[in-house]
Amino acid sequence: MSIILFVTNIQHSDLEMLGAVLGDIPGVVKWTIDLEDCDHVLRIVGNGVCSDMLQGKLNEAGFTCRRMLDS
Repeated sequence: MSIILFVTNIQHSDLEMLGAVLGDIPGVVKWTIDLEDCDHVLRIVGNGVCSDMLQGKLNEAGFTCRRMLDS
């Protein structure tokens, strides 16, 4: 299981779309986003999920994001 963190431009109004995008990605177990943080940090917990692929899918959906940390 890995945890991937992204700095994003995601807003409250984007949550439904974000859920649909992440729900279609195999291996994503759980996700949360901290909209109170100035970086709108998206935390994704997954099994065998590639951070580059996640970033690509989020960018394709119109979100700006960059990886912070993999663990």
